[in-house]
Amino acid sequence: MKVARWYGRRDIRVESVPVPSPAPGTVRVKVTWAGICGSDVHEFVAGPILISADEPHPLTGKKAPLVIGHEFGGYVSDVGDGVEGIHVGDRVAVSPLLSCGECVYCKMGRPNLCLRSAYMGFNADGGMAGYVVVPAENLYVLSDEIEDYVMAFGEPVAVAVHAIRKSGFRKGMNVAIVGGGTIGLLIAQLVKLQGASRVFLFEKSENKRKLIKSLDMPIDYILNPLENSDMERLKSLTGGLGADVAFDAGGSRVTPDILSLDSMYQNSLNVALKAVRRGGPVVMVAVHYIQRSIFDFLDVLRFEKAIIGSWIFNPDDFKQAIDILKSRNLNLRQMITGMIHIDEIVEKGLLELELNGDKHIKILVTPHHEYIE
Repeated sequence: MKVARWYGRRDIRVESVPVPSPAPGTVRVKVTWAGICGSDVHEFVAGPILISADEPHPLTGKKAPLVIGHEFGGYVSDVGDGVEGIHVGDRVAVSPLLSCGECVYCKMGRPNLCLRSAYMGFNADGGMAGYVVVPAENLYVLSDEIEDYVMAFGEPVAVAVHAIRKSGFRKGMNVAIVGGGTIGLLIAQLVKLQGASRVFLFEKSENKRKLIKSLDMPIDYILNPLENSDMERLKSLTGGLGADVAFDAGGSRVTPDILSLDSMYQNSLNVALKAVRRGGPVVMVAVHYIQRSIFDFLDVLRFEKAIIGSWIFNPDDFKQAIDILKSRNLNLRQMITGMIHIDEIVEKGLLELELNGDKHIKILVTPHHEYIE
C-alpha cells in the first residue's frame, strides 16, 4: 500500500509499505478519502510544529517519519480480537484523538485536554495511507447510503460542533465568522441549521470571497475585513451592537507578512473582537502559529469581551458530528475543490494549497485509484 510520510520540512514522501494487521482491540480501515488540513500545509512548509520530530511522543512512543493525515474515513477491512459492534464492510469516520484515559482531564470527560494527548497524523501514523489500524473506540459507523467522501469530514465537523458548543450559541443569535475555510463554512452551516438569525462571514481574500459566493452556503453577508465600511455594515444590521457571538476561524500564517501595529486589525482574532457586541464571546478555533500576535487588549478589557479557546473536540462532539453527517443536511460536496490520488499529494495538494490556497476550500486525497472519478 502507499503512504505519505513526513520526514521534515518540505520533505513528504510517498512510499510503499506492507498492509498492517490489526492487533487485539483495533480495527483496520481501508481509507477512501483523507482531507488536507491547513495544519498539514503548515507542517510541510515550516514544520515541525505539532509533529513529534525529535523525541518519541509520551503516549504513542512514535516520532517522525510519520504518516500524515487526521481527517479520514473508509471501510472496515479487518477486525482484531476482542472488538465488538464493528464489522468488516462498515463505513466509518475515524476520530484521530488519542488520550491516556487516566489523567484528571480524561476522567472529566475532556480528553482533548489530556496531559499526554496525541493526534493521529502528528504523534502517530495518520490516514494518508491505503490502510490504517486504529483503536476500535476511535471508529464511528456511518450508514450505507453515505457517500465515500463524506467519511473524511467527521473530524472537521466535530471541530466545528465543539466550537459552537463552547460559544454558548442560541437560536436567534447573529453570528460573525472570520475565515472562509473549511471550519468557517461548517460553522456557518451548523449555526444556520440551529436557527441563527444572520450569519456574517469575513474573508480577506477576494478570490476566496468570490468562490464562497458561488457556493450554495447559508451565509447572509460575505464581508471584507480590510474594509471599515463592511464592519460598519455589520454594526448597522445588528442595531449598532455587533454580532452576539463571533468565531475566529482564520488564524495566522507560520511567518506573518507584517508584524506591526498596522497589522492589528488584519489579524483574524481582532476582526472577530471588533465584530462581536460588548460582553460577547469570541471563540478561537483557528491556530495562530506566530508566537506573539498583536490584538486589541483594551477592547477586551473595556467592553468585557471574552476570548474562549476551542481545541479540537471531545467524544460527544464527534458523536454529534456523525449524527449531522447522517442527516445529510450539510453542503459538503461543494466545499471539495480537488480530489487527487496520493501520488499527487505534494504537487497538487500541499504545494497547490500553499501557492493557491485562496482558490480552494478542501482538497481530498485517496490512496486507491478506484475512488478517482
